[in-house]
Amino acid sequence: MSILIRRAINMQSKSVSNSFSVDLFTGGNNTITNGLDLLNDGGMVWQKSRGAIGVNVLIDTVNGNNRYLQSNSTSGLTIFNNGITSFNNDGYSMGSGYTGDFVSWSFKNASKFFQVKTDVVQSGNWAINHSLGVQCGVMIVKRQASGGDWVVYHKDMPTNYTYLNTSGAQQSSGTGNIVMNDTSVTTRSLFNAFVGQTCQVLAFADDTSSNGVIRCGKYTGNGIIGNTINLGWRPKFIIIKGINNGTSWLMMDSERGGNKNLFSDRINAESTNIILSFNDDGFSLINSQKSYNQSNFDYMYIAIRDISL
Repeated sequence: MSILIRRAINMQSKSVSNSFSVDLFTGGNNTITNGLDLLNDGGMVWQKSRGAIGVNVLIDTVNGNNRYLQSNSTSGLTIFNNGITSFNNDGYSMGSGYTGDFVSWSFKNASKFFQVKTDVVQSGNWAINHSLGVQCGVMIVKRQASGGDWVVYHKDMPTNYTYLNTSGAQQSSGTGNIVMNDTSVTTRSLFNAFVGQTCQVLAFADDTSSNGVIRCGKYTGNGIIGNTINLGWRPKFIIIKGINNGTSWLMMDSERGGNKNLFSDRINAESTNIILSFNDDGFSLINSQKSYNQSNFDYMYIAIRDISL
């Protein structure tokens, strides 16, 4: 069997419209063909080792294909010459810097979906503009310098924030609400000590229309098997985080299944634990663990639609 044939067997690619894709691959020197025009439209690729301990690698078209950030760390931009070697008009290509099984989540810049950009910290109530065209549901901001936490603003936490790189509960943003709308997010004074520094910005839309492909919301745990969150459509990708209890950020997709767990704030290999089921109208929680369904605790989520069915 030729090397090219083996690689084709080892890779699976499932795209949502032409904006998001879940790709499973083994080893390096591969090309992921998923229909996303990352070369011209820009976007971000988030990769995580499944079978071994490894950092969460985030590579985007703004910083270039040979530099990455880690969602599980406060580390700054790091060189990765054997990672993604090129962004293409139908996916991306990789070098030899991968061993074992990986999952890749690709996000293309698109209105009513997602945008990756950089911005420079301003004093006072810093407003970060975006071009989503609808309500920004979640904005994640990290100083590119070493030592910067990944600050997460969610539309359902108007006076608080949390960190993508830790399991901690929400924290107060100080006086006044964080303003999130269809043009910008106002961060209050959290970054005032870093005026003039460049930040990485990830903006996720909250599109409530019937043909929307992404929702950012919250639900309350009830401790009951089968607690169902209705989205009106079947999700392909879900991130869940406890708002008022300390839990890691669960990252799940329908390609790996509702029993395969990875975390944005951990370097752990993929674990097997039945957490949720992907339904035609949303998702259901399988048990009452603190991580996602503790009674009377609130949880935030980002869900991306599966329209490949």
